[in-house]
Amino acid sequence: MDSETVIISRYGAKLRLGPFHSKMVCGDHVRVCQRGSYTWRTARIAWIDRTTSSYCGIELQDPENFWGVYFPEKPALESEQAESGKRAFTPLAIRAQV
Repeated sequence: MDSETVIISRYGAKLRLGPFHSKMVCGDHVRVCQRGSYTWRTARIAWIDRTTSSYCGIELQDPENFWGVYFPEKPALESEQAESGKRAFTPLAIRAQV
């Protein structure tokens, strides 16, 4: 079925579904293909919203830059930084030290 990608993340996406979505169930496994790029990934339907419009959320099984977009790494937690001895600097913290 055709759908439109509304929001993407490294791990999944929010999709606007076409008219033939009534048989979809949360937890179903689907194959997501990008039109024109001949790439596909297996995904799991994480949630379905049928109240206002037909939207669903998918979780990719192998994210590996499927969308072709660079996502920065997640920042480490302060407790992890303290254990490793590293300090996190923000532009404001750098200016404050000068």
